[in-house]
Amino acid sequence: MKYRPVKIIGAVLVCAILAFFAWNSLAFQNRWYKDLPVINFGERIISSPISQNGAVFVQTVKGVYSIRLEDMAILWRFPLVGEPLNCDPIIFEDMILAPDNKGAIVAISIDKGTLLWQSAQPYYSTGGSAIVEAITTRSNFIYTARYSSSLVAIDALSGNVVWKQPVFDRSSLFLSFYDDTLYLGGDNQLVGFDPQSGEQLSSKSFPGHISAMQTDSSGIYLAVSNDSRVSILLYDPVKDAIVWQKHRVAYSVDYLVHMGEKLYACGDGVISMWANSGEVDWAFFDIRTSSSPAFIKNSLIVRQQKNGDYYQIDINTGVLQNRLTASSSPENVRSDRDIIAPVVISDLALLNVTSSQLIIYNLNLVITQGEH
Repeated sequence: MKYRPVKIIGAVLVCAILAFFAWNSLAFQNRWYKDLPVINFGERIISSPISQNGAVFVQTVKGVYSIRLEDMAILWRFPLVGEPLNCDPIIFEDMILAPDNKGAIVAISIDKGTLLWQSAQPYYSTGGSAIVEAITTRSNFIYTARYSSSLVAIDALSGNVVWKQPVFDRSSLFLSFYDDTLYLGGDNQLVGFDPQSGEQLSSKSFPGHISAMQTDSSGIYLAVSNDSRVSILLYDPVKDAIVWQKHRVAYSVDYLVHMGEKLYACGDGVISMWANSGEVDWAFFDIRTSSSPAFIKNSLIVRQQKNGDYYQIDINTGVLQNRLTASSSPENVRSDRDIIAPVVISDLALLNVTSSQLIIYNLNLVITQGEH
């Protein structure tokens, strides 16, 4: 009998601890976007939002939408059938450039949502793919790349093909400019092209599969996967030299984000590196993280997990600051195909909480324990 009070006290403590965590969970759940607009497209979102002049543009499997940011009202919808693995549409001049499911590029008027032009569908040799993996622009040219098809330059005013170059069987394609050269990264090769004529200028092989690519004035940053581990390097294409290389820093790196003096490698977590030397400043690993990009705002890095939740880490220390419950809906994000990059506008961020739903998150909202 003398042990019963101890057991009772222990039970009370256990209940109190469980109640605390339950209360804490409820405090975070949905609190961070409460009373802010939500839009449900009713169809799978396949692109990250892009924004210009107070409007947001999103591509789904059935169309491209223009949305007014202040109240999330749909301004127009352009019907367009896309593929879940297409690259994101981009804004060029007064046009939205979006890929369709046949490998063509469609130019849509930003203001009216009307068709300006549609490029010709690419001609495929055996094994060609209609999925546009990369798109970029410079001057009056639009450049697109597809797996086992062609690197194509398109006239931005008419949609006519200016030149094309085979990309052989390269996959996971990346396009970026360094100086006046257009670089295509794919498989284990980085190939340079003259953007005006399409002439191949250079080719460089790396010991592994290129999984991410980022360019700045210092050169081209690459994540190269080999033997289930990823190395990160800075390549100077003018000198044809590797400036620095850090071997086996992670199991996966799908995105490289360059900001100021830092390079952030996003994969099974986030690694902060000094861009000029490759020295690791800090690393935060989370096996539940999807193959998702990060956005950086207000000294925080925010990424999405496979269950649709988000987490925030301090940009200077890599310390976890908060986990944000994205949705209590049973239809939460379930795979990497459902993850899209958020768009940050002023102090607002648009995030996807289900495969078909966007919400606005106030970056200045401070969540404290016990809030409800």
